[in-house]
Amino acid sequence: TISQTLYIPSYATLVGAGIDKTIINFTGSGAIIQTVNDSSVSGNYSSLSSTTGINQPRHIKIKGFTFNTTSSVKPGFQLDAVKLSIFEDIKLIGDWNSTYNLNSRAISLNALSNIVTCENNLFNNILIEKFSYGIFSKFDIARNVFQDISIASTFKGISLGEGSNGSSIGEQIGPCNNSFTSCYFNNIMQQAVYVERGTDNLIDNCKLDNVGNDGGGHLYI
Repeated sequence: TISQTLYIPSYATLVGAGIDKTIINFTGSGAIIQTVNDSSVSGNYSSLSSTTGINQPRHIKIKGFTFNTTSSVKPGFQLDAVKLSIFEDIKLIGDWNSTYNLNSRAISLNALSNIVTCENNLFNNILIEKFSYGIFSKFDIARNVFQDISIASTFKGISLGEGSNGSSIGEQIGPCNNSFTSCYFNNIMQQAVYVERGTDNLIDNCKLDNVGNDGGGHLYI
């Protein structure tokens, strides 16, 4: 059990024994995981606003963990302008109880601009339960690959460009050229995938079960 956010810099590798084998229970008030840029030092972690194309977090690998959080109002993974990284064989369990909160996101991908952004990352075999959002980004993220993703018991499954204004730096074009393949959505109150802004995003070979019924369950006739 931990109560402080794990700040992850470039080139960090965290490898556990596997889902439900290495379990981290988080009781803090922030994100479980937050990526930080190269100007960070222990105890003094950088903010997204100080990130550049040179110092942005990159080449990170996190694999083989279950993360449980008691927060229903904070993200699980806060990925701030991370690129060229791998997130694999991970379960994220939140504490969402059907009360909507914008900040309750299993994976939140953030950017400073369309250059200093989350790009070219791989997410493979990720299991998400009990957040308002499974995967969320309103920013100009690009070329991220999501495959074999399972999202259950959320308000929305994947949300792209929601809340972006189309004019602020980093929010002008929305998520682009991202792919979501072989995803499974179960018990999603609203949309499995919601795109408010963004282009050329691929959704392929996905299965939906009890989606968009506002928690009403199945209707059998």
